[in-house]
Amino acid sequence: VYAAANTLDDYEEGTWTPVIRGNTPAPTGQSYVTQNGRYTKLGRLVTLEFDVTLSAKGTVGGTYLIISGVPFSADIENKSGTTAVYFENMGVSCTSVVATANRTDQIFIWVTTAAQTSITRTNPATNYITDDTRLAGSVTFSTS
Repeated sequence: VYAAANTLDDYEEGTWTPVIRGNTPAPTGQSYVTQNGRYTKLGRLVTLEFDVTLSAKGTVGGTYLIISGVPFSADIENKSGTTAVYFENMGVSCTSVVATANRTDQIFIWVTTAAQTSITRTNPATNYITDDTRLAGSVTFSTS
């Protein structure tokens, strides 16, 4: 017996552990107050939710600020699944923070400050977080 073309046969829910970090190298000495992640996968459509708060930022290297540990990769390059993010205690005075999915197990963090005219990737990553930075939001994207 074959299922109809529109039959839902790929549904999944689960949890994941978000990690605030730079793109290289791996962070060291971090600790968290909150580190929650949930996902829902419906066919190729994935929604990731995250709420992560640092209690110590440790050593964060690299050019760009990311959240790693994502259980699915987007099927197109960055800027897919863009969403606004709730943020507190950023190291730079931000007016907005946006998260985008990527073809890796990462969510890229983009920011706007009062001095900028457009959104840009964080650079360097370590300047954008403090010992008590909080990032919370969701990203919806398609996966392969």
